Amino acid sequence: MAYTFDISDNRRIVEALKTGDEETFKEVYTVFCAPLRHYATTILQNEQAAYEVVQDVFTAVWLNRKRLDAAKPLRNYLLRAVHNNSLRLLKYNEARRRREISAAAELRPDRPLLVTDPEHFPTDRYLAGSAARLHGREVRRVAPADLPELLAAHGEQVAVISYSPVDFRTGALHDMAALTRAAHEAGALALWDLSGSAGALDVDLHAWEADFALGCGYRYLGGGPGAPAYCFVADRHRTGSSDGGCDAAGVLHPLSGGFAEPASGLALSELRTGLSILDGVSPAALAAKTAGLVDLFLRRLRENCATACIEVVAPPDGRPHGAEVSLRHPLAQRVADELCNRGVLVEHAEPDVLRCSFAPSWLRYVDVWEATDQLHDVLHAVA
Repeated sequence: MAYTFDISDNRRIVEALKTGDEETFKEVYTVFCAPLRHYATTILQNEQAAYEVVQDVFTAVWLNRKRLDAAKPLRNYLLRAVHNNSLRLLKYNEARRRREISAAAELRPDRPLLVTDPEHFPTDRYLAGSAARLHGREVRRVAPADLPELLAAHGEQVAVISYSPVDFRTGALHDMAALTRAAHEAGALALWDLSGSAGALDVDLHAWEADFALGCGYRYLGGGPGAPAYCFVADRHRTGSSDGGCDAAGVLHPLSGGFAEPASGLALSELRTGLSILDGVSPAALAAKTAGLVDLFLRRLRENCATACIEVVAPPDGRPHGAEVSLRHPLAQRVADELCNRGVLVEHAEPDVLRCSFAPSWLRYVDVWEATDQLHDVLHAVA
């Protein structure tokens, strides 16, 4: 790409930004966005969160452009801001998830096993191990399909099962009610991570009789990075509390104030705006819209990309897709980068998987149609 200035001329770039030069800002964004997003992804292990962190950093740069210091390298400023914001988000998510797992485990102090999905996000697997070490427990990583067998053999030892309704790799939708019921029959508790489902699928914690749930506010609920997390604790686990915000074990419930951590006014405002779109919309209606978007995407993929070197990762056992479709391509990272440059955001999971997410609140059918056109063009461009 031909630039209107030497990108290494830091002083000239910063001075142009300070005057509100939009063309300079666009070129700075073009040069630095992809490497910053890649760097944030190495920290967060989540491309959507990384993308949003980088967007927030560039937004802050533009809003505070008059305060930039031309004597300091802009590249270093951007890298430091992305680094700090990524770590802040990671620590925030780690703290809330560790506390929730710990609170659940303490309600079954005589049971040594914490069971979680081997296909969870890497950070989720790490946090389960951290909580287990904290409480002297053992983590068993068991696929949802194999959970009934484990519970039949070792159910009396299981304290908590922790799963997401949607498979991280395949996008398959699990039977949440059946898994929760199986855990309860063994005397264990069920903790659900709703980050990839609330706001897009028919989530009914009361009907499932779930014990605990948690999730992030930035995925399908419309908040940005740093948006408050949310937690659910069944009423039956609050009755033994000596304090309104504690359970029988004296562990502070993350839900005490409605959100898992104190949040800034801006973050709360963003999330409340996103949630306002959902006001009066039933989870069943959201799930129906999601299913329609997914069906359209798959149909357009078959029609438009039949000759391309791309494979749909089919959910096992004929299960339906949740709010995600996983694709496999040998140049997945390059495809993801090219799509991002065209305004289509997908997540790359090593080594060759692309995850496409469908948010029914703001994604239109025409958006899916146009995204498949862009995917067709990118696949032929990188072939």
